Amino acid sequence: LLTGEKPFTGESTTTIMYKVLREEPVPPSELNLSLAPALDSVMKKALAKAPDQRFQSGHEFAEALKAAVVASTVSQVAVAPAIVAPIIPPAAATPVPLTSRPRSAGLWAVGAAAIVALMAGGYILLSSSRTASPPVAQGPVTPAAPAATSAPAAAVVATPMAPPVEAGTMVISAVGLVDPQDARFKGDLAAAQAEARNDVKRQLVEKAVALYVDQGSLDSNRPLIEQKLLSNSGAFIRTVLQEGAASDGKAGLVEMQARAVVNLREVQKSLNQLSREERVEFIRNKGDPRISIRIAIANPEGNLARDRSQLAENVVKERIKSFGFRVWAAEGDTPASGKAQAADFAIRGEVKVKQLSMKLAASGLTITKTALTSWTLKAIDVATGEEVYLSTRLPSGQSWASEDQALADIGKLVGDEFSRNFFLQHFNFRTQKTSLIVTGLPVADSPLVLRELRGMRAVLDAQAMPEAGRFELQLPEGSAPDLVQEAVLRPLNLKLGQACFALAGTSGSDVTVSFAAACATPQLRTKLESGPPAGWPSAPAGKIPVKSAAASRTTA
Repeated sequence: LLTGEKPFTGESTTTIMYKVLREEPVPPSELNLSLAPALDSVMKKALAKAPDQRFQSGHEFAEALKAAVVASTVSQVAVAPAIVAPIIPPAAATPVPLTSRPRSAGLWAVGAAAIVALMAGGYILLSSSRTASPPVAQGPVTPAAPAATSAPAAAVVATPMAPPVEAGTMVISAVGLVDPQDARFKGDLAAAQAEARNDVKRQLVEKAVALYVDQGSLDSNRPLIEQKLLSNSGAFIRTVLQEGAASDGKAGLVEMQARAVVNLREVQKSLNQLSREERVEFIRNKGDPRISIRIAIANPEGNLARDRSQLAENVVKERIKSFGFRVWAAEGDTPASGKAQAADFAIRGEVKVKQLSMKLAASGLTITKTALTSWTLKAIDVATGEEVYLSTRLPSGQSWASEDQALADIGKLVGDEFSRNFFLQHFNFRTQKTSLIVTGLPVADSPLVLRELRGMRAVLDAQAMPEAGRFELQLPEGSAPDLVQEAVLRPLNLKLGQACFALAGTSGSDVTVSFAAACATPQLRTKLESGPPAGWPSAPAGKIPVKSAAASRTTA
C-alpha cells in the first residue's frame, strides 16, 4: 500500500524464499520518496525475521502506524492530525500513480498508512475477545482539503539525491518536445503542455529500449514499438525524481525535462514478449552476453572436496560458443589475458556421481558403471546476484560405462538446459558513469548544456554538479572519450555551426572538454538555446515536431 511494491521479489520461488529468510527489505521511503523515515522503522519491525521482534498485537501495530503518520503529516504537509484517524472518505483511498509524483503524493502516503491502520483496527474488531474496545476514532472526521494535483508552473519537483537504485532499474533523464501549433491541440496550450509531459515519458522509455535494440532496428519497427511500448510508457517508470514545468521555448515549442527511475527489466520483458507475439526479430544492440562456467563433481560416499571437471565444462563452453556468445573466466580463475573482468552470467553445476559394480555370475566378470545421484544447476545474473535459473531435477535413466563418458555427457546435459534466447531474455546492458568537465563555459550556459545532454539518445542520464561546468553522465558501456566525441560534441558543434566544443583530455572516468572563447557570444548562445536539442535531428522522420524539423534543416 505504501510503495506499490512487494518487499521481496525474484524470478523463482527459491530466490524469493532465500530473500525472505536472509535479506532485509528495502525501506519504503527509498521506493516512495514522499514517505517519512518514521514509517520505515514501523515496516522494519512488522517484517522482522524473528516473531518476538514483531508487533505482538494488531492494536500495537495500529498505534505505531498512527504515530508514524502523525510525524509524516506534520513534517510533510502540515495538516491537522485528524487526517490520520482510521476512518477515511472513499476519495482519500484513491492512490496517485507512482509514474507521476504531484504534491498530493504526501497525502496519499498518509492515506495509505491510515488504511493499514484501519486494517490493523479491523483485526482487533475480529479479535474482540482479546481487547475490550477497538482503537477506532469516535465521532465524525472532517476530511482534509484536496491537495494540488500538480506543481506550480515555475517549480521543478526534484530530490537532492537519487535513492539507491535497485537491480534491474536505472535513472534516466530526457527532454520532451511538442509543437503547440499542431492541429490536434486546436490552439489549446494546456493540451500541448500535457502532451509534452507524455512525450518526455516516452523519451525516457525510448532510451531504455535503445539499450537493447539497435538504432536501425528500432527505427524500422518504430510504429510497432510506439503502439505496444511507448504508448504505455508510464508502466515502465518506477519513480519520477525530477520534473520540470512544461514551458514555451524560444523556438515556439513546448518543452519539458524529467529524470526518473525506469524499470529496465520490464522493458526487456516487454521487448521479448513483443518479439514472440508479433514475430519480430529485433537486432540487438552491440555486445553479447559473457558467460562463465564452473561444474563441480563429487563422490557422494565420502567427504572429499569437490573437484571441477574441465571435460564437462569444455562441452558446455562449446554449446555457449555455438550461440555466438563469449565464454568468460569464472570467478577466482585467472583469464588468459591476465585481466579479470566479470561475466554477465555464471553457470554453476554441482553434480554427484556414484560407481555401481555388478558381478556377472556366468563369466565372473565385474562390470562398473557411473550413475548420477545428485544434480544442482544454477544460472546467476552476476550484476544482481539473482538466480535466473535453478534445477535440481535429476536426469533419469542415465548411466555410463566410464567416468570420462559420464562427464562428457553431463556437460551435454548442462548445455541442453540453456538456449540462446534464455540468455538474451535475461541480459542487462552495462553502463558506465562519466564526469564531463567543460572548461571555459560561461556559468549562465550550464543549464543550456544540461538540456542538450538530456536530449541526446546516447546520454542515459545527465546531472549538473555544484562545480561550474561539471556534469555527471550515465553512458552505455564502451570508450567514454569516443562516446563523448561522437554522441555529444559532434552534434553540439553541428548545431552551433562551428567547432566550439573540443575533447581536451581524459583521466580515469573524467572526460575534459574545452569550450572555445570565441564561441562565448550572444549570437551562439541564442543558437544553443533555440530550437530542439542537438540530439533530436538524429531522430527518424515524423518524430521531430514540425518546428524542430525546420530548425534542423536550418542548422544543416
